[in-house]
Amino acid sequence: MEGPLPEAVDVNISADGGSQVSAPVLQHVYGNVSISNYYSGGTQPAPPMRDSDQHLIAEYKTSILTAYETVEEYNALPGQDVLLADRYTELLIIQKHRNQSEREEELRSRGDTLQQVFKTRASETHSRIHLDQLFKPKDCGSVPRAVILQGHSGHGKSFTVKKIMHDWASELFKDFILVFHLNCKELNLLSGEHSVVDLLRCDEEFTPVILRILRDSPGKVLFVIDGFDELRFSLNEITSVLPSGPSVPAPIEATLSALLKGIVLRQSVVLVTTRSTVSDKLSEQLKTPRRFTEILGFSEDGVKEYFQRFFDNTELSNKVYEHVRSNETLFTSCFTPVICWIVCTVFREHFQEAVDKQGNFETTSSIFVHFINTLMEYHCEGLSQLDRTLLRSLSQLAERGIREHQVLFNERTVSEEFPDFNKGNPFLCKFLMKKKVYRETMYSFMHLSFQEFFAALYYILIDDEKEAGRKLQMLLQFPDEVDSFRLFKENRNHVVQFPNGVDSFRLFKENRSHVVQFLFGLSNNNVHSLVKTHSWVAVRAQVKEWLLNLIKTVRLHTDIPLFVLHCLYEIHEEEFVMQVIGSWGEISLNVNQKRINCWVLLYCLQCCPSIRQMILYGLTADNLRMLQPALDKCDELGFNLEVLSDSDVDDLISALGGNQRMDALRIMSTLSAESVEHILKALQKIKYLPTVSLYVNMINHDIITMSLRLIQTTEISKFDRNLLRINWPNMEGHCSSLYFQKYANSLRLYITIDPVMVPETVISRIALTFLHSPKTAIIDFKDFVQELHILRGLREKPAWEKHMNALLSVLRSLPGLREVELTVDRVTEGLAVDILSSINTCPNLNKLQIKKEPPHWSDWFTNGTNSDLKSFCSVLSVEKDFSKQLDPKLKFSVKCRDGTLDATLTLAYVSNSAINFHNFLQKFHTLSVLRKNSSGCDEHVDALISSLNTLPGLEQVDLTLSPLTVSWVTGSLSIFQTCPSLQRLQINRCSFPSGHLFVTKNAMNRYRLDEIGFFRLDVKMSLESKNFDMMLDSSGMAIQLTESSAGSDELAFALLSSLCPMLGLREVKLRVHLLTVFWAVRGLSLIQTCPSLQKLQISKRRSSPTTSVSKDAISLSLEDVSDSDVGDLISALGEGKKIKELRLTGSLSTESVECILRTLQKQKCVGMVDLQVNTITLHIDAMRLHLLQILEMSQSYKYLCIDEKCDWNQLTNETDGDAEGLCSGLSVKKDFKDFSFSVRGRDGTTGATLPLASELDINFQEFLQNFLLGKEHDCEHVNAVIESMQSVPGLTLLVLVVCTMTVSWATESLSLIQTCPALKTLEIKDSFSSLSVEKDAISPGLNVIISTSFGSGATFEDIILMNPESTLYRISLWLPQSLVKSFGLKEFLQSCYFLQYPVETRKPEHDEHDDALMSSLHSVSGLREVHLTVNFLTATWAKRIISLIHSCPTLQKLHAGALGFLTKEGIHLLQTSSKHPNCTLIFSGRRCNKSSSPCCEPKDWELSCNEWVNITI
Repeated sequence: MEGPLPEAVDVNISADGGSQVSAPVLQHVYGNVSISNYYSGGTQPAPPMRDSDQHLIAEYKTSILTAYETVEEYNALPGQDVLLADRYTELLIIQKHRNQSEREEELRSRGDTLQQVFKTRASETHSRIHLDQLFKPKDCGSVPRAVILQGHSGHGKSFTVKKIMHDWASELFKDFILVFHLNCKELNLLSGEHSVVDLLRCDEEFTPVILRILRDSPGKVLFVIDGFDELRFSLNEITSVLPSGPSVPAPIEATLSALLKGIVLRQSVVLVTTRSTVSDKLSEQLKTPRRFTEILGFSEDGVKEYFQRFFDNTELSNKVYEHVRSNETLFTSCFTPVICWIVCTVFREHFQEAVDKQGNFETTSSIFVHFINTLMEYHCEGLSQLDRTLLRSLSQLAERGIREHQVLFNERTVSEEFPDFNKGNPFLCKFLMKKKVYRETMYSFMHLSFQEFFAALYYILIDDEKEAGRKLQMLLQFPDEVDSFRLFKENRNHVVQFPNGVDSFRLFKENRSHVVQFLFGLSNNNVHSLVKTHSWVAVRAQVKEWLLNLIKTVRLHTDIPLFVLHCLYEIHEEEFVMQVIGSWGEISLNVNQKRINCWVLLYCLQCCPSIRQMILYGLTADNLRMLQPALDKCDELGFNLEVLSDSDVDDLISALGGNQRMDALRIMSTLSAESVEHILKALQKIKYLPTVSLYVNMINHDIITMSLRLIQTTEISKFDRNLLRINWPNMEGHCSSLYFQKYANSLRLYITIDPVMVPETVISRIALTFLHSPKTAIIDFKDFVQELHILRGLREKPAWEKHMNALLSVLRSLPGLREVELTVDRVTEGLAVDILSSINTCPNLNKLQIKKEPPHWSDWFTNGTNSDLKSFCSVLSVEKDFSKQLDPKLKFSVKCRDGTLDATLTLAYVSNSAINFHNFLQKFHTLSVLRKNSSGCDEHVDALISSLNTLPGLEQVDLTLSPLTVSWVTGSLSIFQTCPSLQRLQINRCSFPSGHLFVTKNAMNRYRLDEIGFFRLDVKMSLESKNFDMMLDSSGMAIQLTESSAGSDELAFALLSSLCPMLGLREVKLRVHLLTVFWAVRGLSLIQTCPSLQKLQISKRRSSPTTSVSKDAISLSLEDVSDSDVGDLISALGEGKKIKELRLTGSLSTESVECILRTLQKQKCVGMVDLQVNTITLHIDAMRLHLLQILEMSQSYKYLCIDEKCDWNQLTNETDGDAEGLCSGLSVKKDFKDFSFSVRGRDGTTGATLPLASELDINFQEFLQNFLLGKEHDCEHVNAVIESMQSVPGLTLLVLVVCTMTVSWATESLSLIQTCPALKTLEIKDSFSSLSVEKDAISPGLNVIISTSFGSGATFEDIILMNPESTLYRISLWLPQSLVKSFGLKEFLQSCYFLQYPVETRKPEHDEHDDALMSSLHSVSGLREVHLTVNFLTATWAKRIISLIHSCPTLQKLHAGALGFLTKEGIHLLQTSSKHPNCTLIFSGRRCNKSSSPCCEPKDWELSCNEWVNITI
């Protein structure tokens, strides 16, 4: 600056943003110079302080330390403070704003899921910050001058302020010389003008020190302003001038605004705490740079730390924490600090003051009630403690959110429930969210659990009992009860039924179960006056009745019992608990290893004098100890313990007691042998013990002995679970599992040695069955166990067979042994011989089976042990069958190793007689080996079959083999000649294609070659010697026939011819590939040439068409019939036969059809005839005459149908115009004396059905020409069709399908039904609409029905999505018959605008046509009834209905139905309109509960609009 200045000028130089001013050069300055430097991070060097100032500051810190060292809790008595250090726990504070999905995730998550969410929020992604970092530089380097600490009510904002003040006084915040605490509640009490210094309220001695520091080091001063949301004055409407300095007085709002905005003490630091509801207004008042932070609450570690700080006793702290952690709702709410304090307080009273363990303990609902009371008393500035208006608004908003699946609400939704929303509302959270280029204000409850609590409170706060009952009924219904559920039954509110599906309860649980549990909690008698309303008693009674119905009518799957118990615990009413548990019967419950589930169960058990039966799953030892005090109340118990150690066994034995009946005991943990022995010894004292399952680390001899003693001595009805199982056996263990089954008269023992775990074992499974009764002596298994233990390590053949022999000898000596099943490494010939001898030498033994262990999967990748090659067979079984006491049997079964050859022999059993199967067994083994290695084995087949002759009393042979060759068939048939006792022989083919040979010798002798390729032959005949040679020949031809995919006609004819000479041939069944005329002709020939043959049936493979020929009747169903086949068919049919059915598909000409009809005319009786022709022509009248003559022959049901063969894939408009084709289908039916004539047009859009009451010769040719040849159906053709119908006698029903529904069709039809006395119903329809006119049989009148085709077949979703506008689908009018002629049907039809347009093309402007339609009904004389069907019954339709009722004096009934919804406005108008005394109004449909537009989104259909109503006025 050059030249002298005219006047002095002050110079101020300040550094911002972390910069500094150093070595400034100033020239020609005549005023004051002020230079201010800015030091980043609070490191600004302070000017030297006087000793007196430091002394006063130290005294100030001491006073702060004293003031904030303790805190006063909500329930504290005078002087009863606690140390801040004993309560304060670090909170989870983040700096990042969350988006909508993150907000919803936090609100909806519970328990462990919420923990994971909070862990994510604590990561660097969401910028977690600690208290000592609040005033540190931001990532950009700037140091914040203002910090916002936002948090919901009860989240610890004020507690954090106290912690900051205490830490500063404890020299932890060294960056600040002074820290001042301004409480907004106290600021509300001030009046007049105050400066910033005045607000600090310091003594006169300290005030100069403060002023000096504020002047010299303002950046070293922190102002903590707590509770900005509680200010009663606004900072946005300040009219006075803001003060310019800290000592300048001004109105309180101006002083505070100046401090926040930085107008005063800009370099100072401000920390402001606030609820989210006013954080946006606070941001407008704060200086920059700013830091935004938000308190989310406690993390999982924070909750645990708070419990540890609260309780002096570590053991008690852990116990309470684990209990709370198991309660998902309670643990979720503990992330809110004030809830955490409430929970700890009530638990401390419960555990430390030794109150009644269950009766006085707090429920989850009561803790939430404490929370509500606490917030309303201490966190609601300007609100009364029990502000019912606030609670009602909150509950309405919460219920709406639950119903609509919303946890976030926009301002419009909140304003609908809160007409004058108070910013001091402590229960709602407010936050800003980015929506594209805008910001949107959203609200929510602190968590979904709080919203659910308020939603439950909603039903309690409804003053009208009926309204509360109706709305509560909707809450309690299951999701799939929407259509069948009724709100009231005889004006009583109660549930009438429940669904049995698991999915319905799963949906109920996900959406509403927590609300219902809170509702039971609010029904508790001990809940304070917060919920005592007019409807409280009625609501309480209704939920109790609902729960009783629930347990009676719903199949209780896994989750329902727990839900019921939690509801009982919440309501806490002993008499009601006794009533529910008493009617429950058997309690089957999975506690899921959670203490809270055991806690509620224990409460319910302690309320009851006795429990009939209880089965518990998912138990731990700790759960068992917790429930033990009440277990003695159960008459019958069942346990499924998932976690149990050896140290817990004593607790288990104590819980078992000695007098109860045990339903089941399953322990999933592996125990030591000593523990298992201890348990088995204790179980012997139990009276009744059906099922026991234990896991042990080693099964020794003592365990086996004790198990056997237990199973034999304990009263058991069934024992169908593993008694003992080993997970990792060692060499000292005898086996890997024991498995017992005990029945009324038998005992089964299963012993398993796992070959995977014990590779050297040669025996893997033993199953023994004994006779058993209460008087049976204890069986000594000592020798058996020893031999079994030896066999575990033997593989050499001599030693193995020796000890297997010894094991069999021991088994034979066991008393009462009935069945033995062994699974071994190999089945040798010597072992097989021993097995066969054992069944002969042991008379009490009824079954002995030995089979080879299947190879392990690893053998497929190695050479294996080759034990399969050493095995004589894979299965060998001998069994005595005494099911028929007078005719006992002996069954012998053997299977080869590869499964291609099996044999089962059934013989007559004679006691004390030995049957030698050794010869047959050797032949079987030889053949099985040869069949695997060579193809030439016919002589060995003969040898095997011949060996059957040596078995005395052989009655039945069943063989399974592959392939089925001629040698097997011939050899098997020959056995019938050499073995007189043989009654049945069956050979099954095990490979594809499947099939079997089946021969029986009884009253219905049968020879069957079945399901082989496309062929089946089933013959019933006399098994005489002459027939066997012919059977052998036919079998060979049949097997050759199966080798052809479609069969050979010549070979098949030769096969049928070979059957004719058989003596006593009675029945033949063939199954072929294609059912042609060839088979029908040959079949008819066979039935005529074979005098003994009674029935021949030829059917298509796995299809319904069947040709059946017998002496009495013929049924033919043939395919691919051509004109060339007709002659053979007619010749084979002959004359005078009874034809039950004739179906021919193919391509027949008119001449061929005439020939067939002439032939049918010569038959004795004809039933159903169905022919397919090339073209139906005008010559049909002649065919009809033949037809009527046939139908007149009998009074039974007759049917003839002639269809035109049509390839729909090649159908075009050109072919439709074929002049030769009259129609595409023609049928005539006769049912006794009634006829029915039907015809289909070739264009597919026309048709007619005429039931006739007589069998007169009616000339249909004129009708057909008029109806089918008229392309456009103009007035001339319409009149001709109707006139031709007037002369038809006995016409009762006329159905016409036309191309287009015209007014001509409708008016002429109405004329016809009046002039034709027999005609009862007339219907005309096209592809879009239909007109139906019906005569009323009761009173003389006509019912005229006009409808579209969409509404009848549309689903609920189709109706909503197709056209959301209001649409008329159907209208029905009832008119007296005397007034029909005066009814202007033509004008009425022209006003039915909806008939001319598809539903999806309807537009809102069509409403004027609906107005015209309804107006036209006002002048209809004699109109008695009107039925309307629309998609939405809107206010517009309601007005039309009301107008019609009051304008039509003769109207007696109007029924309006909605396929979609009855809107709220429409229902209101109909219910509140003036009533007509002579007219009844009925409207029905789903009630839409939304006050705005109807629901158009699928998620709303079963939530907001889930109530079906039928209202009569």
